[in-house]
Amino acid sequence: MAEQKGKSWKRLAAASALGLVCLTAVGMGCRADLRPDALRAIERPSQGDEARGRALMARAAEVHGAEAFRAHASYTMVIRDEWRGLMGAMMNPWPDGVVDAKLSYRTNSFDARAEFLSGSKKGRVWGMQSWKTYEGKVGDRPTFEDNPDARFILPAIQYLTELVFRDHDAQVMTALEPVEIRGRTYDRVFMTWDSLEPTDDHDQYVFYLDPKTGRVEMVEYTVRDIMSMATGVMQFEGYQDFGGVLIPTRQSVTISTGDTSDAWVHRIEVLSVSWDDPGVEAFEVDDGLPSLGDEKLAGR
Repeated sequence: MAEQKGKSWKRLAAASALGLVCLTAVGMGCRADLRPDALRAIERPSQGDEARGRALMARAAEVHGAEAFRAHASYTMVIRDEWRGLMGAMMNPWPDGVVDAKLSYRTNSFDARAEFLSGSKKGRVWGMQSWKTYEGKVGDRPTFEDNPDARFILPAIQYLTELVFRDHDAQVMTALEPVEIRGRTYDRVFMTWDSLEPTDDHDQYVFYLDPKTGRVEMVEYTVRDIMSMATGVMQFEGYQDFGGVLIPTRQSVTISTGDTSDAWVHRIEVLSVSWDDPGVEAFEVDDGLPSLGDEKLAGR
């Protein structure tokens, strides 16, 4: 995600709360690398593996409802976002340990707003336009002020929710060998940008796909803008059809793919989804800001 290079402790804490930890890394200079040994031994994937990986992800996008999703300009999710245990209490980027919120996103961008429905910020809004954050009361004109926590958490939730629709421009996409975890077999696809080798500029992702349904069941990922060794796993469950788009209503962050979702560190429950609500004008708080679309800021 995009932000200035400065990283506050609160943002590092938020990353850990999302499960973005690499327990095997040694030293701050270490880059987490999700490539299996077979990929580390080659300079580029074979054309066959690349074609199979792109076919698997194209099928996943279709199954998840890419055509219906791309017909909309915005959407709103009502969620409950919760951190568990000591890590959650220490690392949460939200103002409270359990947050009920209405998250609204503009598609093909990272413009977003969150209306707090409970807790200490009830009746207030966090938002972001062209990576500039703002705050205010519901119904009032908000004020632009720097909020690193909002700039991190709002696009983080959006990106992981939409990832199956946003991966089409990845230069590196290759099928990996299927793997069995807790008695279930998954197809896998490795994805990144520019180079197969890990870089500071681009994250790596490994998708775990159900071979029968084509749905994304888990995603393992790095988060370079938080910490070069940061990794996490998001497990998707409880898929529901919202207007032709499959949305996982339970999104659980665990430390590893071997963990069950009951071992979650951070969990998001999606309670409802509505489309083209609010209209795009709700995201244009400052008419003078240039639209960045789905671009990230330079240096991220």
